[in-house]
Amino acid sequence: FPVTIYPSSFVLIVGHSLKDSGAITWNGVKEFEYNLSVAKRIEKELGLPIVLRGSTGIAGAALKALGHKPDIIIDMHLNSFNKQAKGCEVLVLNGDEKSAEVGRCRRWRG
Repeated sequence: FPVTIYPSSFVLIVGHSLKDSGAITWNGVKEFEYNLSVAKRIEKELGLPIVLRGSTGIAGAALKALGHKPDIIIDMHLNSFNKQAKGCEVLVLNGDEKSAEVGRCRRWRG
């Protein structure tokens, strides 16, 4: 499936927060800790801005991210997998053709 969009700017929202840490590994590492670590490395390597959810939740983080005027906002998660959850997760804003095209990329398997 060819991808035809070429966004010029991204913002990463770090999935979860200290208050809502997400999944916890068998050895006690919280998903938020992984998400933050990976996001900081992406920020350093690629220069992409990152946004933390904090107490404002996803809505507040999205508003902060919109302040950067990005083409695409990525809410980054490193999900755990079990018998019910597997594969990837793509959330797309309805009603916008660019967002819909990004959502269609979820079909790609590599």
